[in-house]
Amino acid sequence: MTTRLFKLLLAVLLCAQTPLILSAQTTEGADDYSASIAGCNAFKAKSLDRGKSSTDFLRAHGIEISEPSLIAALQSDIPEVRFIAVTQLLADCDLQSIPVIEKTLYTERDEQIRAGTAGGLASFGDPVGAKYLAAACTDNSLSTLAMSAAVEGLQQGHYLHPQFPSPSVCADTVLNLFDSRPDSKVDMVELFLAMSPDVSPTQADRMVADAQSLLQSDDASHRMAGSEVLAELNSTASIELIHKAMERATDSSERSFHYSEYCSLLPAAIKAMPQDQAASKIEEVEDLLQNPNTRWDSARALAKIGSLSSIEALRAAIQRETDPSTIEELQSYLDKLTNPQQQSAPAASANPPH
Repeated sequence: MTTRLFKLLLAVLLCAQTPLILSAQTTEGADDYSASIAGCNAFKAKSLDRGKSSTDFLRAHGIEISEPSLIAALQSDIPEVRFIAVTQLLADCDLQSIPVIEKTLYTERDEQIRAGTAGGLASFGDPVGAKYLAAACTDNSLSTLAMSAAVEGLQQGHYLHPQFPSPSVCADTVLNLFDSRPDSKVDMVELFLAMSPDVSPTQADRMVADAQSLLQSDDASHRMAGSEVLAELNSTASIELIHKAMERATDSSERSFHYSEYCSLLPAAIKAMPQDQAASKIEEVEDLLQNPNTRWDSARALAKIGSLSSIEALRAAIQRETDPSTIEELQSYLDKLTNPQQQSAPAASANPPH
């Protein structure tokens, strides 16, 4: 199965939409459990390669969309067919198929599909899937893609069912793989965010150090991944390292990327700075209001910092601007600065884990 196709299928399988409360019986003989089924019908609307829907894909391989046919498809020789059959059964909220799907965790030949299937079961509310993922993600031999599926599956399962293991159980293994798989550093560091809320202080320090090391990479994608993760981890101690990465960047897109992450950390970092250093940082951000590539991030940072000395700089930026939507956006930050009690300025929406 290609990486692109697997990630598409996994994203759909773990998609969180409107919960539906149902109950079912596990193969372990446990009592009925309440399962929050996220996005039961989401997969039906998705498309695969060449515009074929999941049902078209299955029918092209002689598989009808019925429980007996889909269950039979779990034994197909084609990996894509097996995984799409799992997703279709779960998307259809077919509780009768859960015991059969659980058994595939021990018979499925492809570890990526096993991890994706377990993630789907965990999101469904099945403890068997969560238990499988918690064990699988401590395996240092697990492929990078399968490890990503395991961590993301635990994240989604824990989000919907807090009694399930947190993805932090994977932390030591992922940190070790970051060191031992040079070609997978970006994949591993991106998993830090899923695990970070519940890791130990020692693990958190390792995550920050590993993300900081990416800022020294010759690969721009590595540097940007490090910058993004450090900002998401709220590592204010890394702000100068991100600033240096921004200054070293030769590509304007990369510079803008680092600056955005720098600005997201600056309001918190500035509180710990000496007054003269803080004033210097604020002036630097005010100057960058004049650059179209950094204007939005500068305005956002200044609004969060809350320095009244920035009011005139924001007003001047609004007067220079000609685009109505940008003017409206800048004005919202000016309003935030002049009226701290106002609702927070626009920011990227916080979505449940996918």
